[in-house]
Amino acid sequence: MGAWLVPVYAIANAIVAILCIALILLCPRNQGKPDWGFRFLLAISAFWNLIAGCSALSQSPAALLLWAQLHVFPIALIPPLWLIFILVRVGYRWRWVQSLLFVVPAATMAITWHPLLLPWMWRLSSFHQLFNMPVAVYERGLWFQFVHTPYSYGLFLAGMALLVRVILESPPIQRGEFQLLLGLTFSVGMVNVVTLSPLGQKFLFFDPTPVGWTLVWIVYCVCISRRSLLQTSPLVYRQIFAGLDTAILVMNRDRQLLEYNNRAKKDFNLSPQNLMSQVASLLPFVKETHWRLLQHQSKVECVDVDIHWCIRETPIVETTRFKKSFLLGYILSLDDVSEEYRLQAQLLEGALLYDPLTELPNRTLLLKRLETALEQEVPLAILFLDLDRFKSINDSLGHRAGDYLLQQMAKQMQSCLRSQDMLARFGGDEFAILMEDVDQAGVLGICDRIQAAIHTPVAFEGYQLLVSASIGVAFAHIPSTLSRDLNSSEKATATADRLIRDADLAMYKAKTAGKACHRVYNDVLHQQAMAAIEMETALRQALEQDQFELYYQPIIEIKSETMVGVEALLRWHHPHHGLLSPPVFIPIAENLGIMSKLDTWVILAACRQYQQWQTLDQSLMVGVNVSANNWGTQALIDVVKTGLAGQNGDWLKLEISEDTLLGSATDNAWAMDELKNLGVDIQLDDFGTGYSSLSYLCQIRCDGLKIDKSFVQNLVQLPQAYVLVKTIVDLAHSLNLTVVAEGIETRQQWETLKALGCAWGQGYLWSQPLPAKELETKFMHRFMDQRI
Repeated sequence: MGAWLVPVYAIANAIVAILCIALILLCPRNQGKPDWGFRFLLAISAFWNLIAGCSALSQSPAALLLWAQLHVFPIALIPPLWLIFILVRVGYRWRWVQSLLFVVPAATMAITWHPLLLPWMWRLSSFHQLFNMPVAVYERGLWFQFVHTPYSYGLFLAGMALLVRVILESPPIQRGEFQLLLGLTFSVGMVNVVTLSPLGQKFLFFDPTPVGWTLVWIVYCVCISRRSLLQTSPLVYRQIFAGLDTAILVMNRDRQLLEYNNRAKKDFNLSPQNLMSQVASLLPFVKETHWRLLQHQSKVECVDVDIHWCIRETPIVETTRFKKSFLLGYILSLDDVSEEYRLQAQLLEGALLYDPLTELPNRTLLLKRLETALEQEVPLAILFLDLDRFKSINDSLGHRAGDYLLQQMAKQMQSCLRSQDMLARFGGDEFAILMEDVDQAGVLGICDRIQAAIHTPVAFEGYQLLVSASIGVAFAHIPSTLSRDLNSSEKATATADRLIRDADLAMYKAKTAGKACHRVYNDVLHQQAMAAIEMETALRQALEQDQFELYYQPIIEIKSETMVGVEALLRWHHPHHGLLSPPVFIPIAENLGIMSKLDTWVILAACRQYQQWQTLDQSLMVGVNVSANNWGTQALIDVVKTGLAGQNGDWLKLEISEDTLLGSATDNAWAMDELKNLGVDIQLDDFGTGYSSLSYLCQIRCDGLKIDKSFVQNLVQLPQAYVLVKTIVDLAHSLNLTVVAEGIETRQQWETLKALGCAWGQGYLWSQPLPAKELETKFMHRFMDQRI
């Protein structure tokens, strides 16, 4: 009647054994890489099912006894293997404990297979028929009752207690695996209790424990593998995961939420109901563009209201033994970097508002505080300082010495100020000081103290560095009781930029006054500065608008009073100020860097004018002044060649100051040679006012000297001037140089120079500089008639 149960029981054991073997092969993909204990546990379970199936089909007592002995292997090994699996899952890896767990199972297997010791385990008491199948009845031995059974139940109870403890200590979202293991183990334990009961012993032929045990692992693996990702990890790693200060979200391949840690729960208000939801819907501040960027780069940054998030996405890839890769999911980490942004902003603000060398406030911070003080309308003063001689120290001893000097100067200036005053570095060797609630006497007294402090020598590597300071002072919101000479009433409401400008102008006034002093700004300085700016603008336009003209002053042969040449002198027809001479605009042109353009214009204009005069007098010489900046350059040589247009230049006399020519005699020797080859003469202008080195006269090979007018004007009155002029004339004759005396204004000067043997002269005695046409009309024809 129940004979059909036997093959069903055997087939059921065979099926679960096959499923268990399949789990062994498939678990590396679904469950990660379990250790050898888990694999061995699955193998023992499959072996147990095969033994149970074969035992059910056996007919002889000998076969039943053999299967009973083989049955001891799984029932002895499964309890310690199961406990080891639980220990591994919760994070314990005490290998010495794992080894001790197999002492009793090893003894049990040895007793079972030793004929003399087998009664300690069990002995065959009788056979009976059940459903027409032979069933063996065993009498339990002392080892089985008092060692094996209590030990096996003890291991199961220890494992279950450990699972209960882990469940109680783990976060709710991390309890799933351990609750599943506890429930399945409890179910199998109940089945085992029933099997070992007196009622179960009667039906021992149909022991359900092997099938039930194997089904535990099948259910466990199926439940965990539903998410295609191992849900849990050992307890120690899970505790780290839960306690990370970074929000972590674990997603599957479809970017559905599988797990999250405590920080993610707090930051994004997550709950277990959010599991298996699309992560994109849980993080609305992460836009679609951010998700696309994460596919190509390791991190992106986005902002949620005032929180800056740094998001990283790491793919979870499993590689099989055949080197095939499977994408299991993603780990999304979100770092709140708002504090880092704030720190960076503070550091950036510090870098933008403070000077890194002196650690003083910079221009930006000073202007901010100045603007605040102006809004409060408190009396204040701005001091603008520039260190005198700093550039020479920096150039000679190097930047390290210059940096050290700046640091020491900053400390010394700070020691002279009040605690509420602000000292700032503007750049280079320039400093500014903002003083609030001050009066005139207090500010000027501090200027004196700063001058004294700065003038203290600074020792550096054996050198004594000594500098001074030029200080400009500008006041704002000065009460009417103070002197209005310090500032006009308009400056009472001056803006910060204008105050800085005013103090800067006053500082430059101090420099022109001899340095190492201080000056207070007034409106005259501003008017002078504006006039200089207007002059610069007009000077730039003068070349384009052809506002320049050459005037010519005759050069007279003193003995016969006939004209032998002219000196070309530049004049500027200013649209508002009229005719201007070089001393007015040449310094401005030098500052603007347009002297080379002026030299080019003068040389070409003089050459054109000479070509027109050739029909009148081919022996006429023309002197042209050349600036120091343009002397000795290839550009000058090219301009002269262009002006001569291939003709001999023996009529052209280039005049250069004594200091410029003597100071560059060696470096510009090639330029001298080029000009000599063109026939051009070189004349030393204003001779006697510079180096006047006799050795240089032998090196530079100049063709003539021009005696400065300061000697000529005192020629009659001062005996010393007479001696100097006589010496210069005699020296020129000895060196075979031409001599031109400048600034002759009286007949006495002319007669004295004639007596000294000076060949040529020029001055107001004969004519002031005149335009070319006027010179031709009034002088050139008359002097040429005298020659005829």
